[in-house]
Amino acid sequence: MEPREGTRLIRTARSCSSLILTGQRLGEIASLRWEWIGEDAVTIPAEITKNGRATAIPIGNIARQITAGVPRLRSLLFPARGHTDKPFNGFAASKVTLDKCGVKDFTHHDLRRTFATNMAKLGVRLEVTEKLLNHVSGSLGGIVGVYQRHDFKDEMREAVTKWEMSRTLLKFAERTLLFKSYAASAT
Repeated sequence: MEPREGTRLIRTARSCSSLILTGQRLGEIASLRWEWIGEDAVTIPAEITKNGRATAIPIGNIARQITAGVPRLRSLLFPARGHTDKPFNGFAASKVTLDKCGVKDFTHHDLRRTFATNMAKLGVRLEVTEKLLNHVSGSLGGIVGVYQRHDFKDEMREAVTKWEMSRTLLKFAERTLLFKSYAASAT
């Protein structure tokens, strides 16, 4: 593997780790800025989200460790190569690098589906999963959305903690480069 591919793989590993740990959309993670990251949550502003609604997603210990490992050289966590103000957008090239490493039939959206599926497997209520995914339709859409005003913050934090400590995530971590060092520190 060439050094450029190695750098791309590290950047991809960090962004993919963030995707599977938070369940957020690719564009939202690629656009992450340091000022959006608080001690316990990441707040993504409305102008970045697909649905135009700001969201605050709790972050757990593994996500915090991954974030701490990202060099803080610019405002963006994942800037495009050679830029300080543009989000990383080399996911297609990263996919080629992943293919060379043996990862096949993969899309980044698979990580969002994996997150949602495992929330159900862990017994997380659908409303909480939808809040974590920043969905505006589904169980909280329509008339329910008019009357249901609970923010589910405590339930979201509990769900993220369950996810980070789940055997499914830890097994996945043990088998991949994405979390190798983070999985050991979570057990």
